[in-house]
Amino acid sequence: MSFADSSPLKSYEWKNRIIVYRLPDKELPDLEKTIKADEEGIRDRDLIFLRLGTRPDIPSHHELSPEAIQELTERFHLDIDSPQPVFLLIGKDGGEKDRQTEDFDLREWFDRIDSMPMRQQEMR
Repeated sequence: MSFADSSPLKSYEWKNRIIVYRLPDKELPDLEKTIKADEEGIRDRDLIFLRLGTRPDIPSHHELSPEAIQELTERFHLDIDSPQPVFLLIGKDGGEKDRQTEDFDLREWFDRIDSMPMRQQEMR
């Protein structure tokens, strides 16, 4: 699945893997620690983070417009009003690869990414 030309993710296609997430503000410090602890692994896997809502000042984050947030919530069937956290892994091809709705486990996703054919080629 490829991104439509108007997709807010089009500029990342074939360049980055994306983690789109919704998380209550009170839980952002824990996410920030997780990201800072694994910055090298994040860079190595071409990962970026897009928060549905305002963007915190933490590494690997990119800004989303309100229109982009709306489009992503519709495309990936995300409920931005739910109090439950959600993390969505989107591959370089634009397809949803995984979804986590409880505790965010970046190491689990590193393993998942590393098993993907495209990542296997990158590591060679």
